[in-house]
Amino acid sequence: MSRRNDEERAPYQKAADAMRHDIAEGRLKAGDKLPALSEIEKRFGIANMTARSAVRVLRDEGLVYAVQGVGTFVRAMPEPEPAVEQAESAGGTVEVSAADFAKIVDLVTGFEAQLKQLREEQERLRQQVARYEQNAR
Repeated sequence: MSRRNDEERAPYQKAADAMRHDIAEGRLKAGDKLPALSEIEKRFGIANMTARSAVRVLRDEGLVYAVQGVGTFVRAMPEPEPAVEQAESAGGTVEVSAADFAKIVDLVTGFEAQLKQLREEQERLRQQVARYEQNAR
């Protein structure tokens, strides 16, 4: 990434990038607790909400998980199979068995169903807020 592109990235993205790098390099290992938000704020010179956004990015990527009231922890990531790693680094394709492909399709289908439910719930909540605001007037 060029220096200019790095400068254009939002502060929360830069913080997420650095913590992602810490995970990739093994400075933060599976099961390790992420630093407190106040420490992240100090390390990157960012506000609390910006630190929260950086952690949210890592959570959305599946790199970390939160335990309410306890903290956020690095998730254990499965080791890639050597053939997969090799194909990816060569920019090639990865072959999967029909059974594995079926599992992937099932996962994607499940995610689509969950996304649909979330969108429906979001719409229901939006309508509730609109009714609430209408009644408050």
